[in-house]
Amino acid sequence: MSDDVDYYALLGIESTATSAEIRKAYRQKSLKVHPDRNPDNPTAAALFHELTLAADLLSDPTKRAVFDTKL
Repeated sequence: MSDDVDYYALLGIESTATSAEIRKAYRQKSLKVHPDRNPDNPTAAALFHELTLAADLLSDPTKRAVFDTKL
């Protein structure tokens, strides 16, 4: 996890987002940048990876609480 990345902003959600809202935002954004859909975009894989990290972290209540204290 990069300390300077705001995963809420990356996913386009509020810090009060529910698990369902996190999943929905992840799905919408990840479909747009998935490397299989963007084979000619060299940054697609990196952005997809960051979106996945964001969704995983924010979906875990313990990890999310730690992340929130660092904001």
